[in-house]
Amino acid sequence: MEEPFYCAQNSKDMGNPLIGTVKPFSYLFLLEYPGTFEAKAVGQSSLPSEVKDHISVGLKSISSQMGSARLLLIKNQASQQESEKSLFVFHNDPQNPVVRRYTLERYEQLLRAPLKNLIDPKGGDPVEKPMYLVCTNGLRDKCCSKFGFPLYRKLYQSLDNPEKYVWESSHVGGHRFAGNIVTLPNGCFYGFVEEEDIDELVSKTENNEMLASRLRGRSSIPNVAQAVELFLRENQNDWKLSSFEWEGIHDLGDALLITKARFKGVPYWVRLKKEKIMVGGSCDSPESKEGSKFLIDSIERR
Repeated sequence: MEEPFYCAQNSKDMGNPLIGTVKPFSYLFLLEYPGTFEAKAVGQSSLPSEVKDHISVGLKSISSQMGSARLLLIKNQASQQESEKSLFVFHNDPQNPVVRRYTLERYEQLLRAPLKNLIDPKGGDPVEKPMYLVCTNGLRDKCCSKFGFPLYRKLYQSLDNPEKYVWESSHVGGHRFAGNIVTLPNGCFYGFVEEEDIDELVSKTENNEMLASRLRGRSSIPNVAQAVELFLRENQNDWKLSSFEWEGIHDLGDALLITKARFKGVPYWVRLKKEKIMVGGSCDSPESKEGSKFLIDSIERR
């Protein structure tokens, strides 16, 4: 009998790199929804149609005026038992990220004001401890549930007050890297996570550090910056979140990307190469396709 195909295992077997694979965004809305996550999670949900339209219009407005915005559906064991639902708003600022929680008695409460009004530094209640989002959206790609749900279960069993801080989520992006975990408020995306990684990932997150071995990148900075951050951190052997500051691309040469960053306040040139590679497809479209990866060329103080 032929073995079933799992795109995440295939990508891992191909040696596809994790780093620099996170699409950056500025704002993330997390809406508690106890139902099934369909392939098109919001569009195929049982949310009232006027609420879906309001969300769609609001996200487009924020993205055009304030910075890219997205929304995920989330749930956990407590979601079915609670009549009130949570809405978390994450401002993905590289220097001062923050998550705030609003309480909804009915989803229609969202219709009272534009979505952008919820991006208020004084609105809602601040979330004081890290949150963990685990993509389990198996109807989008079967790898998300196969590799994601055991991680969610392990996290839920490991943390205090998990009903506040541990959530299943709809598709976060990158099912070929499942199991995928997103940690907030640092905005780090992790891929190929396994159950034995959970204790170290939690420990690192609680200490405002990154887990290098599973890091896809920090979602507040561009893809190239995600790679620069990893290379600088490996060079300095320092994983504290506060150590790194992205300054931008200095030159787009034919062979090299020359970038600027600071590490513990010290300015650096970081030169990268971008190499074409073949990357794995999804479970529904398993054919490999052309992708790329970043390689370090040099790091020197400015």
